[in-house]
Amino acid sequence: MAKTARIAFQQPMWAKRLVAARTMTGLTQAAIARAIGISQPRYANYEAGTREPDYATLVEICRTLRVTTDFLLVGPAKHIENKSENSHG
Repeated sequence: MAKTARIAFQQPMWAKRLVAARTMTGLTQAAIARAIGISQPRYANYEAGTREPDYATLVEICRTLRVTTDFLLVGPAKHIENKSENSHG
């Protein structure tokens, strides 16, 4: 019998940043879930990257964790190009 190949699930970067932001606050998954009005298992799915929050829930998560939606979805800004410095003329 042939072995079935398993595809490794990789946690999305936004979910990794969500875990990091929660860890920095010292809050538990249960505490955040209560604060935003969802169940702890549902919140845990967000951190695992197996489920994505709707926009309203995402905003509530960000407010609770005191981070921006840009931080969770895009990550920290590493380089911002200044067009006036790069203009030729």
